[in-house]
Amino acid sequence: MQVVAVLSGIGIIFSAKPFADAIASYAKNTVKYLRKVPDLGNNGILKKILKGDLSFKESKQISDLLKKTHGQFPAPQQFFPISAT
Repeated sequence: MQVVAVLSGIGIIFSAKPFADAIASYAKNTVKYLRKVPDLGNNGILKKILKGDLSFKESKQISDLLKKTHGQFPAPQQFFPISAT
């Protein structure tokens, strides 16, 4: 009886491990993103846009990009389950 309980407990631990790993990964990536948030306005093209220092070439590139994407962000990626069979 105790052996069954121990094996059941081990099985539950091993089945919960992927979920715990996913939660830890999500928390780690969230912390990494939040650390970068204050720097987002200080880098690259966003800084130039906010200051109004865009060159004609850069503004044309932004305009072309908005035309190609119709001003919308790309759709989020879809993830498909991978089966072992």
